[in-house]
Amino acid sequence: MAREALADSRITSEHARILGAAAQTGPMDEPEMVAAAETQTPEQLRRTLRDHQDELAGDDAATKRLERQRNARTASFTETDDGMWRLFALFDPVTARDQGCTRQ
Repeated sequence: MAREALADSRITSEHARILGAAAQTGPMDEPEMVAAAETQTPEQLRRTLRDHQDELAGDDAATKRLERQRNARTASFTETDDGMWRLFALFDPVTARDQGCTRQ
């Protein structure tokens, strides 16, 4: 299904890579997700697939994913040559929302 959509130029190669990776990680209704890929950007498709797979797998999968994300949180500071400091932080979605992070 995804291969045909790619061959017919209904989706991009990035969409096809995203769909292929998702098929390896969990349950997926391929016709539904290919249809979504035809109308969404790759970033939108990633979110749609994540929500779709969480729905198919049940609440436990979403809880486990959030737990993995929380365990992977990190922050670091580095000083630049001119004395300024650079902050790098990786937040789970809940922490990011609580800190006021929004998409632009």
